[in-house]
Amino acid sequence: MAAFGRPEYDRYVRLAEMMISFLRDHGYNYDANLDQDILDHDGPGVPVENGVDAIIEFNLTPPKDMITLFGQVHDENPWCDEEYEQFRDYLREREDEHQSGKLIPPSAD
Repeated sequence: MAAFGRPEYDRYVRLAEMMISFLRDHGYNYDANLDQDILDHDGPGVPVENGVDAIIEFNLTPPKDMITLFGQVHDENPWCDEEYEQFRDYLREREDEHQSGKLIPPSAD
């Protein structure tokens, strides 16, 4: 298990914070506030799991830095194997849909 103050754990916390901010930026304040409360009291595991679920449920496109950080967190110590695989599968599906023309990217309006 991770220890507070270790770089790997700090990156895991950063990933949770990034997901919370991402949800908040997209107007999902209830989800973001709930995950922030959980992060503050119980650590990053559940907020990362909830973040992945929300990204998939709301069909959001996560930023590249989140994708990169998630990969790094997983590679260092796979605390979140299931969530990471779910996240990667979602990204692959979105890429396949985009390449096949089924996914219409959001306009820049």
